[in-house]
Amino acid sequence: MIATEPATTRWARLARRLGLDRNPLRRRIDHAHTCIMAGLLAAFLIGAPLSAILGSHLERAAGQRVWQAQQTWQRVPAVLLQSAQPDPYVVYGSALTAWVRARWTAPGGSAHTGEIPVSADKPAGSTVRVWVDSTGHAMGTPLSRGQINSRVLAAAVFAPLGIALLLLTTAVVASVVLEHRRLREWETAWVSIERQWSRRS
Repeated sequence: MIATEPATTRWARLARRLGLDRNPLRRRIDHAHTCIMAGLLAAFLIGAPLSAILGSHLERAAGQRVWQAQQTWQRVPAVLLQSAQPDPYVVYGSALTAWVRARWTAPGGSAHTGEIPVSADKPAGSTVRVWVDSTGHAMGTPLSRGQINSRVLAAAVFAPLGIALLLLTTAVVASVVLEHRRLREWETAWVSIERQWSRRS
């Protein structure tokens, strides 16, 4: 039969590891280290869910604005003014593309010229269709509801990770600074004790 450890003993051991016991050998800097780590942990437990809620809310609001703006977009024909030269370093979507100058007419009748992404095998004079907004400016491919929801989910996940990274960095820096100060205090105490021993000898 395996003997179970009493709960009081487990709590005492946990308190000792966390520096929460009343050990007279613990110095003020040790208690400061414990308080800082506890404060950072509390900040994460509070800030992580709040950042997830805030991040997803802001991203959802931004996605809603984009979705509403996209409802005014239209596809119009655009004529390429130059051949699309393949660029191995430019990938738009899932195909190799090139940015070339093109000319198109907005739904209101105004003429526009600008660079648009097209397949890298399109010659000059080719006609492609491009999304434009209500003012006639060329836009990218509209986002789907699924893409907007994915961005909201990503914001809810990465916002707490950012908080965790910031607090972890703070904890590491605080530990390094306190450790250097702890070593200096040990050196000062050792010098004082060494002088007393030297006088006795």
